[in-house]
Parts: sequence; structure tokens; C-alpha cells
Amino acid sequence: MAALLGVAMITNPCIGMADDSTVKVGYKNGFFIQDGEDFLLRTGARLQARMTYEKPDGGDKEAFFNVPRARLAFSGHAFSEDWTYKFQTDFGKGQASLKDFYVDYAASKEVFHIRVGQQKRPFSRQFLSSSSKLLFVDRAPTTKAFGLGRDIGVVFHNNMTKSPTFEWALGIVNGDGVKSRVDVESTGCIKLDENRQIRSENEIKDDNLKVTVESDEGEVTNSIDHFEPAVVLRLGYNHGNLKGYSEADLEGGGLRFGIALGTYATFDTDDDRDAFVKTTLDTMIKVQGFAFSGAFFLQMDQDGDSFTEQKMGLKGAVGQVSYAIGEKYVPAARFTWLDGKDEETAEDKTVMEIAGGFSAFFFKHKVKWQTDVAVAMTKVDGESTKDIVGRTQLQFNF
Repeated sequence: MAALLGVAMITNPCIGMADDSTVKVGYKNGFFIQDGEDFLLRTGARLQARMTYEKPDGGDKEAFFNVPRARLAFSGHAFSEDWTYKFQTDFGKGQASLKDFYVDYAASKEVFHIRVGQQKRPFSRQFLSSSSKLLFVDRAPTTKAFGLGRDIGVVFHNNMTKSPTFEWALGIVNGDGVKSRVDVESTGCIKLDENRQIRSENEIKDDNLKVTVESDEGEVTNSIDHFEPAVVLRLGYNHGNLKGYSEADLEGGGLRFGIALGTYATFDTDDDRDAFVKTTLDTMIKVQGFAFSGAFFLQMDQDGDSFTEQKMGLKGAVGQVSYAIGEKYVPAARFTWLDGKDEETAEDKTVMEIAGGFSAFFFKHKVKWQTDVAVAMTKVDGESTKDIVGRTQLQFNF
């Protein structure tokens, strides 16, 4: 019966289900099924198929294909247009992982929303921008270096990623990131990087995931060891009809710009002396196909028994420019700088990355081909290395 209904809806997009209800199906920013005004289900998918070439300083050259993102998303509203939801999971990198699952209530659509569940921390512009709307194959190294990821909690906001004149968000989250505990036969801990590859024997975090390997039962959860609350705040101003969370200026037009400040703070609730405060100031400018975005990052780390005892930690900056040629072709350049301490040796470490890229947009960000090359120069305690990475990627997003 359900199959017959599905066929009928495809062949006849408007089917009367009751005297006061009409079901519609179609495509608008994803395939959708809608029942009247109160229920909407929209589905979407994203594939990023990539080839990477790596030439590390002093190491072996390597080239490989991978699928960094293979995502399936469901979104819409239920019972009322004021109650929206989003569920997104990723099947890339060889296994499934939950990215987003939240409910958002619009107490006032233009002024006040409450979002509860697993979601992005509203901290920096580039991380809040969807990976489908980036200028380069992937985000700048500053995103991973400053641990900007998803978390579970509640966020109050004014639909800020739509770039209203004044945007704001205030969140209270676990502070432990999105954590999966995988029980397999092991006695230690491993860390999976953004490509879900083993990088270290120590348990650490990345922008999306923390994994602990403990026994051989195979159970996976996103529970936390203890509640270590964190507060995240973002305030911004936008001028003009700015699409402030889409990096290329494919729409064109006069001067549009945005500037925002983000702060993310954890607190030493377990007396581990591991609290910190991260701050970012970012901006975006678009005019007549030209786009510039940049950000400065600063981290202060606890240096004593009290949260107020802070020392200077990691510093970083990123800037990128691009120009859209006929809304189809976009050359771009990016510079990234990081300065801090090496995690393993605690020695002074500086990283500078220079990258160039070129994107061909077939259906704007829905279907595009991107290629970039980056040279990363790293200096640790006076010794320098230079690594080269080239990537090319097809994105199919519907």
C-alpha cells in the first residue's frame, strides 16, 4: 500500500489525503513531502569524491582516492512551522557517524530561537559554513587546530546563519565535543583524525569525534564521562544582502560585508586545571564577484588552580580571496598562520600554509569541481620542514 501511495505521489504531486489536507511532493533544496502547512520532510545528500597527493618533507610521496563526506540529511518541520528539525549522518570514511540531530523552536522567527540537540558550536564563520559551500576542497588548518566542532546542548539564537543585520547566538554545551565510545578488544586508546585514521595511541579530540577503545563488545555511544560545561557566544553585524556563510560571491552585486566576534570558554569543574578561553574575530566582504574572508584566533589556557589564572596559548589567523568569473569559475588564494607549542614536545611551533585553488561551478554549489594545492612550512624549535598537498574533488549535492 505504501509503495502504491509513493508511486501515486510521484505521478500525481498533489493528492488529497483528507478534506482539509493535501500532500505535495517535489524538489526544492532537496526532495520533499509536505502535508498541508504543518508537516514537511525534506531529504538531501552530499557526495565528495576526492583524490589527494601528499609529499611530506623527508617522507614518501603518496596519492590516493577517498570519500571524505557521504552525507544523508533529513530536515523540515512538524506540527507547526515554528518547530523545525534536522538529522544528518555521514557514511564517508568507511563507517557511519552522527553529525547533527536537533530540534529548533522559533519563539519569534526573526528574533529568538531555541535549538536543542547535537549541533555545531556557533563559534567561527568558516566552521559554521557548510562544507558544501567552501571555496577550497576543505577548511583551513585553523579549524582543526582550535578544536571547533560539534557538541550536545542548547543554543539560543536568531537564525544567525541567514546573516540578519545583527546576528547572535548563545550556547551551553557539554564541552566534551561529540564523543563515540567504541568497545573492542583493546587495552588502550586510539585517536581517529578527520579521515578516521589512527593517528596516536593517546585519547584526543578532533573537530567532530573522540573515540575511546576499551573492550570487545562493539557498543557505540555518544555519552560523556562527566559534565564539563562550556559556554559559546557569537555576536555579529551584517551589511547588505550578505550570504555570510557561503564563501564565493556567485550572486554578485554591490558591497556587502559582515563582522563577528566569537568566544568559547570551558570551566575547570573537575579540578584538572584544563580550562581555556578561545576567541575569534572574523569578517567577510563581497562585491561584484570579489570575496574576502579572514579570521584571527586566540586561545588562553588555565595556568594555576583558578580559572582566572590564564596564560597565552595558541594563536592563529587565516585570510582568503577569490573572484567569480561569470558565476562559473572561481580562482582563490589562502594564507594560514598558527603559532603555539607542539603538543608532543612542548617546543615552540609555527606553521604557515599558502594555498591556491580553482573551482568550476556547474550548478553553483550543488555540483562543482574543486582543485587546490597547499604548501605548509612548519618550524619546530628552529628546524623547518615543508610539506606539499594537492587535492581535486567532485561535489554532488542535492
